[in-house]
Amino acid sequence: MQGKAHGCEETVYGGTIFSAGGVFLSDFEVDADVDDYALPYANRTIAENILDAVKVELPVSTISEVRQAGNEGNRGDVYRVQGYVTSGTAIEENTFFDCIYIQDETGGLDIFPYSEGGLEIGTKIEIIGYLADYQGDLELKVMDYTILDEKPYVYEPELMSCADAMDYETNGGRLIKVQGTVKNGSLAYNSDGTLAQFVVLDENGNEAKVFIDGYIFSSVTGKNELASIVKEGSPVSAVGLLYMHPEGNSDESVAVLRVRDCAEIVLLSEDEDNDNSGNNTGNGNTEDNENTGNGSTGGNGNTGSGNTGDNGNNGNAGNGNNGDSVNGTASDNNGQVSADTTVDINENTGWDKVIDLFNTIADDGNITAVLHNYTIVPKEVINFARGKAGK
Repeated sequence: MQGKAHGCEETVYGGTIFSAGGVFLSDFEVDADVDDYALPYANRTIAENILDAVKVELPVSTISEVRQAGNEGNRGDVYRVQGYVTSGTAIEENTFFDCIYIQDETGGLDIFPYSEGGLEIGTKIEIIGYLADYQGDLELKVMDYTILDEKPYVYEPELMSCADAMDYETNGGRLIKVQGTVKNGSLAYNSDGTLAQFVVLDENGNEAKVFIDGYIFSSVTGKNELASIVKEGSPVSAVGLLYMHPEGNSDESVAVLRVRDCAEIVLLSEDEDNDNSGNNTGNGNTEDNENTGNGSTGGNGNTGSGNTGDNGNNGNAGNGNNGDSVNGTASDNNGQVSADTTVDINENTGWDKVIDLFNTIADDGNITAVLHNYTIVPKEVINFARGKAGK
């Protein structure tokens, strides 16, 4: 053995002091390959055993508690958090450089560094790390992580006013949706002509800045083609994670929505742009017992009007982004829908209603199913749709 003393003492303050020489064993006394640290008396094994002996089991903190500590300037403090992934690494075109985002019921948080591929949105993960920031954005720097064996949960983006969406102290790290019109003069482009940034102006005159990293593309097309649809004055909906980002050559960071998927920036219809508060309810009117109105449930509880006429004809269905919605115009064809029809589908969709809709499509009609936010369609619905298409 080398070293003049080897000892261990517990202090009155709860700490532990180990005393030893520079090495515990001479390298010549350890008969092992260089990379073999499994031997019980190898130097590294002894050091790891000492660290394990003094390891502290951290309590699980909520993300809001971690963010509050960050707002108070407590950089370097170590925390243990659990949350569901809101931006992962499973799709290369939607993966941020060396980082992911997680969210719990209290807030969202940037996790850095994390580059392991295959991490799906909705996966529950535990992170142990210390508080830091990068260009003004709070992050938890990973010391250790564990993928938890729990049922996945996919957070839907929360629709907020532009003012709330830019409140970084309150909502930093959260997955957020804003709706409004594109502000004149706010469009910025990368050197290759792809859209890099724009500003959404809501009905109250508040602004939300939307930022697209140059390596983030659409999960549908694998490209950033937003420049072709996002124009000055266009009504749009945009989803992103609230992030602090420096402006141009400035060192001062500003709040932006950091886009995770270009496919989550879409044009709105005029009706959607004028009614995005989420609290309006329409009527489903009928004229006799045989007629059925198609009242469709939209995002955040919006209900569209579904009026029906005589002979069991379906009326026009209202628009909706987060429920059993049907978009399209119906016409009389023996009680069937003959016009082209679109079905918006997400995880809250009533599948029986979708199958009922398929039954109303005439043989010469077309139906398009639009899947929202990683929706999983039941196998029986897919098989039913295939059978209908084969008629």
